[in-house]
Amino acid sequence: MNNFIEAVNRLQTICSEVYLKVVYSLTSGVSEKYIEQEVIKNLSLKGIKKFWYDIGVMVLIGEKRFSDMYRKDYELKRPSDSVLLTPGDTIFIDMHPMESGGNWGDYNSMAVFKPSNEDNEKVSFLKLMYEIHREGIANLNSQMTGGDVYAWYKNRYQKEGIKFADTRKNIGHTMHQGAKKNPDNLDKRIFLDPNNTTSIAGSIIAIEPDGYKMNQEGNAKLFGRFEDCVYIPLSGKPIILGRKETVPLVF
Repeated sequence: MNNFIEAVNRLQTICSEVYLKVVYSLTSGVSEKYIEQEVIKNLSLKGIKKFWYDIGVMVLIGEKRFSDMYRKDYELKRPSDSVLLTPGDTIFIDMHPMESGGNWGDYNSMAVFKPSNEDNEKVSFLKLMYEIHREGIANLNSQMTGGDVYAWYKNRYQKEGIKFADTRKNIGHTMHQGAKKNPDNLDKRIFLDPNNTTSIAGSIIAIEPDGYKMNQEGNAKLFGRFEDCVYIPLSGKPIILGRKETVPLVF
């Protein structure tokens, strides 16, 4: 297990470094597809050549694209050549690297590109979502099941008037090695959903609760989603793998 923890920590660190390098290099007018290729190029420079998920790197620009991800077939979503980055856009980047030994990483983050004062509500909502994301991780313990994790975030969201965006009602999953599915074609991942009665003790789990809330005018949805991989020891505090610093919410 220690080797697996070290591997996921290494992959998450690489993803965090690549994310920061790419987002700070972006300029107006670049496409989702361009950003995807920049992420893949920089991952490759760090030795990452494969991905365990159907979409190795997902890039979504704007609230509509993020919302559409949940209304349509998630696994068929691909970065677009025609969706271009403009000031005030929210951007979502999700990476699913797999190293040569088969170990998985899973990392995503969101930020607002060159926001103006009119975008303050977007930025504030991302700040709140990230704070709740990290608060939930701090509250994880070995006595919890996947369903307990889901319930914690659901209750916390209700206090803020936030709703889950993912209609599948899961906020993450266990981490594994090799192909995404077993030989019987069933997914290896155990999902953190309301019906999950499996203990999270001793596991590495990817925590990625998403959420949305209507803006003050009530005419648009604000979205947020962040992801960290966390090791849950049999005793003691949860350990975030890879990402050691808070993420930038604007760039």
